[in-house]
Amino acid sequence: LSPRHWALMAFVAVCFEPATWLIHKHVMHGGMWWVHEDHHADTAYSRPELYRNDFFPLVFAVPSSAAACWVSVGFLPVPVASVVLGALAYGLAYLYVHEEIFHRRFGLPLSQLVRRQPYMKRLATAHGVHHSHREKAPEGQTSGARASEGGLAFGFLYAPPRFDPELVIETQKQGERETLWSYYGPLFGVYAAC
Repeated sequence: LSPRHWALMAFVAVCFEPATWLIHKHVMHGGMWWVHEDHHADTAYSRPELYRNDFFPLVFAVPSSAAACWVSVGFLPVPVASVVLGALAYGLAYLYVHEEIFHRRFGLPLSQLVRRQPYMKRLATAHGVHHSHREKAPEGQTSGARASEGGLAFGFLYAPPRFDPELVIETQKQGERETLWSYYGPLFGVYAAC
């Protein structure tokens, strides 16, 4: 692959993070809460079977796999492969960080060493804050945490510095609404209160 294809692949992988923040907040904690809810109900994955929430990665994997097949037989142009590989790179990183580092779903060797890294501690703290948020369940819902209106830390592979373990209590006390900009603004040198 040419440098242009590598650049496109990296661009897609990076863009997936804010895109998944939006999907997580407004779809998974919005209209598709009934699918995502079992993930919040059993964060220790005490049951070995698949969860309804495991459906979400398929939303990306199935079309990406189909696109990869179509590129390989010439139905789609080669740059589409770079898009698919960027999505795959993000998906594999998500799979390892979310399912193994946060939820210890697979018991992979060396994961404990990864969990000790300062950035992983920040990500894990943000994810813990996300799972600890509860608000009154809307009429007809079985539990809280639905909330695209409330809640914090909808990102998967990025958490702003305010989620460092030593700062997180202050972050939770602020009680402001999290927006895409307030979450990712620190990447651009702009600190926005949650």
